[in-house]
Amino acid sequence: MSSQNKFTTWKDRFQNTQNDYFQIGFECPEVRRAEFFNLREMDKKEFKKILEFPADGMMLNDLYPEAHIDRAELMEADFSAYQKHPIITDFFFNKIERNGYDAIMSITPIHHASDDEQRNYLSAAYECLSANGLLVVGEVFSGSKVAKFLDQFVNEFSINGHRGNYPNLSFKDEFEAAGFHDVEAKVMSCPWVFQDEDQMMIFVTKLLGLKAISRDFLLCNLKKWLGVFEDDNKFYLDWELMYFKGVK
Repeated sequence: MSSQNKFTTWKDRFQNTQNDYFQIGFECPEVRRAEFFNLREMDKKEFKKILEFPADGMMLNDLYPEAHIDRAELMEADFSAYQKHPIITDFFFNKIERNGYDAIMSITPIHHASDDEQRNYLSAAYECLSANGLLVVGEVFSGSKVAKFLDQFVNEFSINGHRGNYPNLSFKDEFEAAGFHDVEAKVMSCPWVFQDEDQMMIFVTKLLGLKAISRDFLLCNLKKWLGVFEDDNKFYLDWELMYFKGVK
């Protein structure tokens, strides 16, 4: 957390690109499966009622098939692929039920938020959880190769730019300040998996809102910043997040 450095707000990051982001996520849900699998790895309990924020496809339904899952988002987009329209909210979780969820699951929810907005998010999540409820967050973390890739390459070659306000290990202290106990944090690998090179090029371009750049240039930079390897006729893009867990 360091809002003293300018970051790209959520609104600016997704302006005119949010539909591509959601569309490619629905078309290729298996690509980022490991990110969601790691949420479950942080705590393997079953849950009856889950809030996903931000809304990010249907992968949680595969991991928790018996759970009721609500979804929330910060801005409107084409959500027609969802059976139920996500709740449009803010970092205070307005319009979201208090004391109503066994778990809140979040993939990259706050690196386009200010320090105060990140604290508001944690406090609001705490309020929306029932007793002994669980908040699990997977985020890009400060100083990581993913953060450098996003803030340098993606910032230069995307339509809207990208500068993040990334947490580090001290974000555990913010969890505790919001009231959570048994707080844990660890870095976990979650490579993106593609059926072929074409899928990788299309997915990365749409998800990250990239400008029209050559295929060779993009592939060269994915290898340079992140690492790409091929195994069993699949392509893997090296990716990692820091996962945080706290109990109400």
